[in-house]
Amino acid sequence: MQMNGTKITEEVYQLINLLPRLDYETLSLDQQTARLLLPENGIDVVFEKGEVARSGLDRIVRIGSNRENGNLRSRLRSHYCDAGTSIFRWHVCCALLNRQDPADHRLNTIRPYKRPELRPVVSQVMRETFTFSCFEVDDQSERSALEQRLIAQLAKQRLGEPSSGWLGKYAVKLCRNEMLFEPAPNDKIRTSGLWNEQHIFGEPLDAYWFGRFEELVIHWRNEINNKP
Repeated sequence: MQMNGTKITEEVYQLINLLPRLDYETLSLDQQTARLLLPENGIDVVFEKGEVARSGLDRIVRIGSNRENGNLRSRLRSHYCDAGTSIFRWHVCCALLNRQDPADHRLNTIRPYKRPELRPVVSQVMRETFTFSCFEVDDQSERSALEQRLIAQLAKQRLGEPSSGWLGKYAVKLCRNEMLFEPAPNDKIRTSGLWNEQHIFGEPLDAYWFGRFEELVIHWRNEINNKP
């Protein structure tokens, strides 16, 4: 069946909504219980409170995956815990600072989310605002390729625009060198509607990759349903 870009995005949303919606509490479950819902390797699809797509479904705001085999769960924890060091957490921290005060000197520092006064603030926002679904993709090269295609698909063929109050509208470029840095808007996040900087201009899903995505999502849904 031939589908245009928007139709593919609609199908992506429908398929993802076959999967359980998870949150920080899921990551706090004991390892045996968490294993029933979280694969060791896979792609995570993030949703943000207050963000709604045209279809009425929650809008997808980020795509991620684990680069190192076997650590999807620990990578997801790094978004939500005080000691977390993920790029996602870094972006959210800077957006919060910029929304409150664009002149905040902490925007000119490397990894401000590590500051003791900001760690619990960022963690609370992450835990209260972001949920996710995930599905298993065991092969690392396939996982990376599909992640990139999904990001491009959602950036180029959007199913609705960010809300007027979307936190991502305050995203700024990250400070990686304090001597040379001047805060500036992060146009990639602001214009794509995603908390992703990479791959937004890449190749979207074609017939092969959409078919493979569908297979992997349905396989993982069946795996969950068949687990005792």
